[in-house]
Amino acid sequence: MAKIAKEIVENVDEIIIYIRNRASKDNPVPNKEISANFRISEGAVRKKINEARCAGIPICSCDSGYYY
Repeated sequence: MAKIAKEIVENVDEIIIYIRNRASKDNPVPNKEISANFRISEGAVRKKINEARCAGIPICSCDSGYYY
């Protein structure tokens, strides 16, 4: 899959779309991959995921990463 190069992720929607298109329960996307593709810290990824969850978006997680 092609990497998404973003200087700044202002909207969590881009990360949600990435997770929806890339991940599944059997193949979650690691925090490191999201961090690298969007050029943000792993802590910023966790913050964006939390924002999405607080808004009612059902992003799941496991030891291996995130999935939708």
